[in-house]
Amino acid sequence: MKNDEDKQAITLISFLSNCLGFPTENPDFLGFLLNELRRFEASFNKYIADQVNQDAYGYEQKSFNLLSWLTEEKPISILDFNYTDHSFSRSEAMHVIYDRHIHGSIEDQPIIGIDQSMFPATDRKYEFSKTYRILDATKNLSNIS
Repeated sequence: MKNDEDKQAITLISFLSNCLGFPTENPDFLGFLLNELRRFEASFNKYIADQVNQDAYGYEQKSFNLLSWLTEEKPISILDFNYTDHSFSRSEAMHVIYDRHIHGSIEDQPIIGIDQSMFPATDRKYEFSKTYRILDATKNLSNIS
């Protein structure tokens, strides 16, 4: 090992191999990290869904009341930064014209990503950008239908 960066790389690969099952033969580090991110998103999705399903604090009713108050029940479009789905947003009583979850939702899948300006679209690390991940999720959903 020539320098501290080499030592850090060896330590990281050893940790990933021992704790997370990172393959040491023919390693695809970015592919491995992307797969781990997807696993984290799935776990995060389950956690958020469990919290909403418990509804210990009357989440849906409170959300409905707040949205009614904010919009004065006039026709609206919603750009939502929350992961939860609102059954009331599809309700005619709310007059919702459009509802878009910018980070994904527990119904589809939460999407975690970095700013797309960090890497050019030709760089493989671009696959970690929010823009790429949203487009990829949309493509995957259209393939299912």
